[in-house]
Amino acid sequence: MSTRQHFERCVAAEVPTLVKVLKALPEGHSGCRPHPRSSPAGEIAWLLATELEDACHLVGSGEARFTQSDPPETLGESVAAYERNAAALAARLETVDDAAWEKTARFLVGGEVAWEAPLGEMLPTPDSRPRCRRNSKFLSIL
Repeated sequence: MSTRQHFERCVAAEVPTLVKVLKALPEGHSGCRPHPRSSPAGEIAWLLATELEDACHLVGSGEARFTQSDPPETLGESVAAYERNAAALAARLETVDDAAWEKTARFLVGGEVAWEAPLGEMLPTPDSRPRCRRNSKFLSIL
């Protein structure tokens, strides 16, 4: 199995699971955190949604720009953004072949290239993202 196929499988498996976890979070508890130094649930949910948006940009144009935005007022809005971005990513992945997977992509911060690598190396799979596995575990204990 190619890394592209592996990524597609991981996305297909991860999205429904995370949607269930995110939808299980009670509204009004977006500030919940298991430890004072932990990020609040609402920020983690928004991070997961925006990571998928960045992945869509990378797949679509070969470029993503770092932008930081505050999470929406409700967890429901973050969940909706996650679902919307997941669907968009799945649709864009259908257009990617092995040659596009190896093409150089760029991640920009402040308009400057911060990272340049083949697209397949930039898109994180669940098994290569310990931070998000940790976040998923955190969300599951809320």
